[in-house]
Amino acid sequence: KALAKEQKRELWQIINPQARRLPVPVGNVVGGGLHSTHYSYRTVFQEFLLIPQEKSFKKNVSLMQSVHSHLKKKLNAKVMNDEGAWQTSLDEEKILQILYSFKKIKIGIDIAASTFYKNKSYHYQDKTLTSEEQRDYLTQLQKKYNLFYLEDPFNEEDFSSFAKIPRSKNHLLVGDDLTATHFPRVKKAVKSKAINAVIIKPNQNGSLLALQEIFSYCKKHNITTILSHRSGETLDNALADYAFGFHADYIKCGIATKWRE
Repeated sequence: KALAKEQKRELWQIINPQARRLPVPVGNVVGGGLHSTHYSYRTVFQEFLLIPQEKSFKKNVSLMQSVHSHLKKKLNAKVMNDEGAWQTSLDEEKILQILYSFKKIKIGIDIAASTFYKNKSYHYQDKTLTSEEQRDYLTQLQKKYNLFYLEDPFNEEDFSSFAKIPRSKNHLLVGDDLTATHFPRVKKAVKSKAINAVIIKPNQNGSLLALQEIFSYCKKHNITTILSHRSGETLDNALADYAFGFHADYIKCGIATKWRE
């Protein structure tokens, strides 16, 4: 930032002055798991995400904000979590049914499975699943609601289960806790065919040079890149510069009215 200010340039120009392509926003609209504490009964999935399909970034954000505002009534929601996502007492499938009814937008889930994994099982409010049963359950949800995006569907050390989830070029299987913006873990995930997309968090790594190395490796191996904040971290707009400068394919962003700035 100091260098950009001294040279009277934008931050992204310091990273890559040739950058031209904006990422697609991924918006968090319903929160659960460890990110939401308002209801005693809540979905164990951490985030329900919208991936719009408009032709411009501005139209994509506008569409997500419109859906977000309509969701308050549909979810019977009264409060948002710290990321601007609605909190609700509805279960996973009811939330997906509501999101599936919206047009021109794809659906994603950050499952954050490590947060409800204990004693080699996945513990939901109404059931406990083995790794094989978890794979079958998520595959069923993927087909039923045409889920475009699945993030961290298994425990963060279970590379082999990630590799067994059905995927195609039309579906993103995303590593976050699995990869932790750590280059050796990213390489392990790619080589074991555990993912075809990865979350990249600048402050999880701490080095822009290392981020550049991860982005370059992912592009070389056709891995979709998603630039993201960390929960509770910052609203610093440098994240937008990183996403643009490093040519991230997507950027996770807050879309509630109070987070627009």
